Amino acid sequence: DRGVHGRLFAYGFASKPVDWYALSHEIARVLGIGQAVAEPIAPVQRLVLNRHAGLRRWAGNSDAYSDALDNFRHEYAQLAASLLAHAASGDWNALRMLAHKARGVAANIGLEQLAAALAQLEQAAGDDSAAASAMQHAAEAIGAALGAIRPGRLNAPSAQVTAAAAD
Repeated sequence: DRGVHGRLFAYGFASKPVDWYALSHEIARVLGIGQAVAEPIAPVQRLVLNRHAGLRRWAGNSDAYSDALDNFRHEYAQLAASLLAHAASGDWNALRMLAHKARGVAANIGLEQLAAALAQLEQAAGDDSAAASAMQHAAEAIGAALGAIRPGRLNAPSAQVTAAAAD
């Protein structure tokens, strides 16, 4: 039911995104099985909107995924302003909670750069100098993410091309 998906999404209920490759390698490392990685892992290239990964997390259901993107665009249109207001008032707990919730939703729909920026903001909350920089980065990522979500363009190839190296 598309309505149920939308209501659950609005409240932040969706599965947590898991990088199965990284998870399986970490399990092997902890258990001491397999070969140790001799070379450092290259930085992950995160996309503004990775529609392929987002759609995969929604089990290939393009209608539900489109609804999730639309819901995000509507529910989080004022995200930057809300985060800035929490920061300005020194309400770091509210900022952390909002950043955490939005980060989980963003990751579930493939907003990779935004999810990473919100994770940084969540960790920096409370440290004035780190929070200011993280807030600026998050605001830019929010703008890019909202700009990348276009109704009816689920299979547009241009949504996959904007990448930046992870910090």
